[in-house]
Amino acid sequence: MSQRQRGRRPVQEITEPQRRTLKEIRLFTNRRGFPPTMKELADILGISHASAHGQVSQLVRKGYLKREERKARGIVILRDPEDDVPDLVAVPIVGLVLMDVQMPRLNGIEAMQRLRADPAFAHTPMVALTALAMPDDERRCREAGADAYLNKPVEMQKLAGTIDTLLAKAADRKKEIRS
Repeated sequence: MSQRQRGRRPVQEITEPQRRTLKEIRLFTNRRGFPPTMKELADILGISHASAHGQVSQLVRKGYLKREERKARGIVILRDPEDDVPDLVAVPIVGLVLMDVQMPRLNGIEAMQRLRADPAFAHTPMVALTALAMPDDERRCREAGADAYLNKPVEMQKLAGTIDTLLAKAADRKKEIRS
């Protein structure tokens, strides 16, 4: 039975740089227990952030990495905070929240305020995303606790860069607290 018949995507050949990227991701994950951020991976490989992101995207597309591995870094996307906030609060460690500002029942600003009110989320990076940018939205989002504000449609490189920057800052903050 072929991989397609079993419902699996066929694994495609990868280039030598992609093979090295995969090897470094696996080594890092085995050492630390979680995959590297794009910034960490770019530094390990000695390449640009954009190149690292491109190689990881190709490895996902070709079936060598799973998108779920991002969950190991604590990235949670709230689709509807009315339903998701209670579940999110139960998650022991959340590394970053992407928040859509316009949602059906509870808007993203209220959801960010709820999360910031919980001490467990006092320093969790939050990125506000919006398709209907109003003049005061960015200020309101930042007052509600957003660390970054992006308009939709979001450029993937900008989103990835924002996430990596915020996760790196959060990691630095944790190191300072431990010292």
